Amino acid sequence: MEVFNPTGASGVTAPFAPRLKTLHQKKIGLLSNGIWQSHRTLPLLEKLLSQEYPLTQFEMINAGAAIQQDETMDAIARQEFDAVIVGNAA
Repeated sequence: MEVFNPTGASGVTAPFAPRLKTLHQKKIGLLSNGIWQSHRTLPLLEKLLSQEYPLTQFEMINAGAAIQQDETMDAIARQEFDAVIVGNAA
């Protein structure tokens, strides 16, 4: 019996950004594309992280469908976040 993976293959074309050692006293963006209950999960994530890191600034970024546009990413980069959390496990 042969079993094939239907998801296909993907390769890493660019390295991931280095991870922060801590979120303490950082500026963190929480980036939403508005899909799958992000209006619930990202505020909850912000609340929980704020409890763990009270001196950290968290900012919601509601990009919607514009998340796919280079101009949106450039605008986010200009805000000089220390990190941006994106994704909603959908």
